Amino acid sequence: IRGAKWLITSLVAWKIEKDPDAIVHRYDLLKNFLYNEIYIHDQVAGAVQQSHRNLSLEIYGDLAQKQIAKVKPAAYAYAAIHLRKMKTIYEINDRMSERTKLIQSIRTPHKAKRSLMEILNMMEA
Repeated sequence: IRGAKWLITSLVAWKIEKDPDAIVHRYDLLKNFLYNEIYIHDQVAGAVQQSHRNLSLEIYGDLAQKQIAKVKPAAYAYAAIHLRKMKTIYEINDRMSERTKLIQSIRTPHKAKRSLMEILNMMEA
């Protein structure tokens, strides 16, 4: 119970935090407890994408990979949402070559997944 109380207190404090460095600090402390909390990971990535771009890319990439691993067409659509958010960060920072490599690294091992390939094709169009 004590650990759960600490976790809840930290989450509440994180939700009202305005300092990106403090958000990252709390996230580092809590991320292992939040494995399946997609919403929280997504919110952290969005909150710090201006100040901690690489962390945002890492979080969005992990979320996309977890969706792709479900091997369900509906999950691929959710993966695309995270990949689009990554695209925005790559564009703003003139790192589109990294995005191209990322998409290729997804295509290669998953080439048999037609639904995923269709979504990736639409994203590149």
